[in-house]
Amino acid sequence: RRLAAEEAARAEAERQRAELRHLTEQLQDQAVELEQQMEEAQSLTEELEVTNESLAGSEADAREALARFEGIFNSRVLGLTVYDAALGRTVAINDHLLDLLGYTRQEFEAGWLDWPSVTPPEYHEAEAHAFRQLLEGGKSEPFEKEYVRKDGTRVAVAVSGAAIPGLPGQYAVFVEDITARTDAQQRR
Repeated sequence: RRLAAEEAARAEAERQRAELRHLTEQLQDQAVELEQQMEEAQSLTEELEVTNESLAGSEADAREALARFEGIFNSRVLGLTVYDAALGRTVAINDHLLDLLGYTRQEFEAGWLDWPSVTPPEYHEAEAHAFRQLLEGGKSEPFEKEYVRKDGTRVAVAVSGAAIPGLPGQYAVFVEDITARTDAQQRR
């Protein structure tokens, strides 16, 4: 009996040692896996830091570009509008162009400035072509046309457009008053 008890104790001790070896191996495997995950996490953290620095730089660049654009937009040198393709309408217009057309900001905001009605019929085809160029290629070549002012008189202009970088579906349309040039050409 004693022999059987000793044998059973030895077998139990051997089973416990085997279980301990197995648990030790599992812990070692988990430690290796955890170390790999820690290295991966560290690598991802470093990537995120680089990305954050890049985004901060991009954000600063975007703010600077916006400030430059606003400076040009608010200048009294060139008429400018911003067209939003998703909305299908002009979402901004500068005072220079409003003055050129004889409309007030309130009239524009109320929807009284209707582009087809300020464009004489003989220019509709050229304008449609330029509009397609703008939407399909991101820019339109300058072309000359006239606008009909609110008072019914006409003003000669050169119109061009370009996609606004960083603002998908937004287009800047530039309008230059060329009345002085066309008047000088007519006098020759």
